[in-house]
Amino acid sequence: MSRKSFFIGGGLFILIINVSVFATLYLSGVIFQPSAQEIEAERLAQEEAANALKEAERYANLEPLPEFKSKANYVRSMGQAIQMCEAVLHEKEPSSKTWAVNYVESRYLPNKETYLVFIDYETIALSGAEPKVMKATCEVSESENTVASWSAKKLEI
Repeated sequence: MSRKSFFIGGGLFILIINVSVFATLYLSGVIFQPSAQEIEAERLAQEEAANALKEAERYANLEPLPEFKSKANYVRSMGQAIQMCEAVLHEKEPSSKTWAVNYVESRYLPNKETYLVFIDYETIALSGAEPKVMKATCEVSESENTVASWSAKKLEI
């Protein structure tokens, strides 16, 4: 055997031994292991996935929320309902009058979304005429922002 083939054979033998040692260490996980930060990040990701699964199971059987209904154009208060009713009063009874809102009887009905406003008024009559003493009932629709009904009844004195 020549000296050249001896060195080539020896080099190949050392190369094969080194490759097999490197492959054994790589496959067993001795070298190229993940760092402590990578291990912690993977653990946190697994915990977050487990928590997300628990939350999904918790809320899976709940009823869906009702559709959002904007109340931007609704009647906002009893005061606004009273103003709307007083405007109808001035429209229906253009003559001179005195009036008072009955705050004790006036109320909001949440199940019907309606404001009930009661107004007592008396017309100022010219000489020789009888004044009208009336009790008006006004219903204001909260959702439609309009006066739904208006009725006035004469009171007997």
